Amino acid sequence: CFKFFAFRNSTAYIIDNFPEYKKLDAAYYGLAYCYYEQNQKDLAQSTFKKLAKNFPNSIYANEASMRIGEHYFTTNQFENAAFVFEAMLKNKDNPYHNVILYKLGWTYFSQGDFPNATKVFLSIKRDRGIGDTTTISRGLFNEAMAYVARIFSGTSGMLGLLSYFDEHPDKKDYIPILMRFLGDAYKAEEK
Repeated sequence: CFKFFAFRNSTAYIIDNFPEYKKLDAAYYGLAYCYYEQNQKDLAQSTFKKLAKNFPNSIYANEASMRIGEHYFTTNQFENAAFVFEAMLKNKDNPYHNVILYKLGWTYFSQGDFPNATKVFLSIKRDRGIGDTTTISRGLFNEAMAYVARIFSGTSGMLGLLSYFDEHPDKKDYIPILMRFLGDAYKAEEK
């Protein structure tokens, strides 16, 4: 689309010619977004990295970091993805906190690091309703619990799950939902 192309070129022009522009972070974000939408993922990645590095306090920094981590994840660079997501978790005020936990858990799961995947997935807070920015959607929460159940169904089973909760009594609230998902996992294995 011509308008997209024109926007991309104008933001690049601003970045190259007006380094003192007070909304330069927005220009970087716009340029990275355009690259991403035009399937120029490597250019998007490098622009998001510049944004996150040069403007760490920008309103766009958290999303830029999230997109950097997602890019690493989707390109099977799991160690890099874990590094980015772990760094993002150091900021407790990050509005993406639980989404980052989910993505980090998925990253560990994809690497076969089931102990860390379990630990991270079970750190995710349940959805408390509309407008609650500290939690993730019920769908992602349930998906995380399904992955934990798959971990236990493929390793130590129900006894391992119960043993895990004996060692982590602060997580016992998760037992009913995980038992349901563990049953679903066993049922799926029978098919």
